Amino acid sequence: MSKGIKLVLILFVLMTTSVMFMVAALLFWPAQPSRSTGSSFSRIGTRLGVMELHGVIGDDYSISEEKVKQILDHFGKSGSVKGLVLHISSPGGGVVASEHLYYRLRAWKAKYRKPVVAYLDDVGASGAYFVACAADEILASSSCLTGSIGVVIAIQNYEHLFNNIGIHTYWIKAGRHKTAGGEYPMSEEDRAMLQSTVDDVYEQFLSIVKEGRGDKLAAFYVDQPNFHLDVKVKELAEGRIYTGRQAMGLGLVDGLGDLEDAIRRAAARAGVGDDTPVDERETRRPARLSLHAPARPVRLAAGARAAPAIPAARAVRS
Repeated sequence: MSKGIKLVLILFVLMTTSVMFMVAALLFWPAQPSRSTGSSFSRIGTRLGVMELHGVIGDDYSISEEKVKQILDHFGKSGSVKGLVLHISSPGGGVVASEHLYYRLRAWKAKYRKPVVAYLDDVGASGAYFVACAADEILASSSCLTGSIGVVIAIQNYEHLFNNIGIHTYWIKAGRHKTAGGEYPMSEEDRAMLQSTVDDVYEQFLSIVKEGRGDKLAAFYVDQPNFHLDVKVKELAEGRIYTGRQAMGLGLVDGLGDLEDAIRRAAARAGVGDDTPVDERETRRPARLSLHAPARPVRLAAGARAAPAIPAARAVRS
């Protein structure tokens, strides 16, 4: 074997060994302690749980129901975790997913008797506000966007596009409303039927706000003559978006501040010190490759843009 070939082989072995050592170092090097990492405080002393709800709510998007369940189970069963902070940065998401998270949090509070404080960061609107109503207290940044208490269904009409490219759809159906919301113009009867569906979901949303915030709103407007909770909640809703400061002035949130303020409020409610360490957990679902665009026909999302429906009617017919 020539000296040149030997030299190349030696260099190859050295480079391969170096890469293996670098990979091993990255995999096994111990993480540095941090006040806000779950790994640092998962097995020691009294602490507060912080659950991040960042992104769009729903299993096909950022906030996974299954991940939320796992985190809540962990915090609930841990005798060291004395309270929970919801760190919310979300425009909302699916109706069903938002409802599930709300009732899961309510059940968690009832079962484990631990305080929950919600913090609305840059945005905590629509379905995210729906979820926050399960907390004992809601704090918000003064400039965050919240409210947007409303429901939307998005339906695309591809009639002209399909006609231009020569695509024609023939519906064979049983049930006159079965194709409501398809790619072609809907009848007034179909439109009224879909509107009644959206109205019903909207009324459920208002009921959640009354259930979660009713006592606080009643106390906030105690001096307002002829106050009626149903009327006030509907007045505050209508899909309007508020800043955190406006929301506080309307009784939709309890205070202004930052995440540290929310942690301090949770500590006070739990009867532990302000310097109690936190165990912070993310709810983002693992990234995965997908060859489809998930549909979400009815959404609780600020601006109706958080969760695209492609096309909306496909999901309601399946």
